[in-house]
Amino acid sequence: MAVHDLRPGELIAEIAADVSTLVRKEIALAKQEVGEMLKAKLVGAALFAVAGVLGILLVPFILLSLIYVLAIWMPIWAAALSVTGFIIVLAVGAGAFAIRQIKGKLTPERTIRTLKGDLRWMKRQKS
Repeated sequence: MAVHDLRPGELIAEIAADVSTLVRKEIALAKQEVGEMLKAKLVGAALFAVAGVLGILLVPFILLSLIYVLAIWMPIWAAALSVTGFIIVLAVGAGAFAIRQIKGKLTPERTIRTLKGDLRWMKRQKS
C-alpha cells in the first residue's frame, strides 16, 4: 500500500511503528558497541595486570644486576650489603611516609566550615 493511500490515523500508526523499530535497533546497536568497548577495556586491564606482575618479578633481577655492577668496584659481599641497605632505607622512608599519611584527622574541615557558614546564613535569614 502506498503512503498516499493511507488515512492520517494509519499513517501516524505506521510512523510510530517505524520510530519504535528504529529506537529498538539503535538501542541494540548501542548495547553491541558498548559490549565491544567493554571487552577491549577488559583485555587492556588484563594486560596491565600481566605487566604489573612481570614488573614485580623483575625487581629481584634488577637488584641482583645492581649488586654485580657494584661488585666491579667493591667485594661482592659489600655490594650486596650496600644494595640491601639502600632497599632498607627506601622501605623505612616509604613506611614513615605512609604512617604520616594514615595518621591525622579524618574530619572534613572544609565541609564543617561551610555548614557552619550556612547555619549562620539561615539564622540571619530567619531574623
